[in-house]
Amino acid sequence: MAKARKDERGRALRKGEVQRASDKRYMYTYTDPLGRRKFIYAQDLTTLREKEKRGSLLWVLDKTKTAIFAIANVAAHVIGWVVVAPVLDILIYAEPVKKVFTQGVTAFVANVIIIGILGTLLLVAYSKVGAKSGSLSKED
Repeated sequence: MAKARKDERGRALRKGEVQRASDKRYMYTYTDPLGRRKFIYAQDLTTLREKEKRGSLLWVLDKTKTAIFAIANVAAHVIGWVVVAPVLDILIYAEPVKKVFTQGVTAFVANVIIIGILGTLLLVAYSKVGAKSGSLSKED
């Protein structure tokens, strides 16, 4: 059985975590979705583990603003696709009631599913992209 790696205080290190011998700082190494090696540094193990979580899917989805946006998005789609569009189709084009409400509900469900899946994937991808240090410059 493999021996668990430990820091100088005897705490077990997880996969990707190391304590550097030169300055005793902790480092976490991982590979991003594009195959590039990334490094996170911290003075202590607790801070390092908080930073590790920061870019994860659970961290992104755990944010209250994301949940509020998702609820507002669903509400807007209900209003637009299940109420407004069918009623206007009935009033303007004299379309059959059953047909337009079926179309509205179908469009609503499809949009919510697509936005839920693609939106989550985009949030995760965006959370992984960080600005490079010194990439911002002051305008003259």
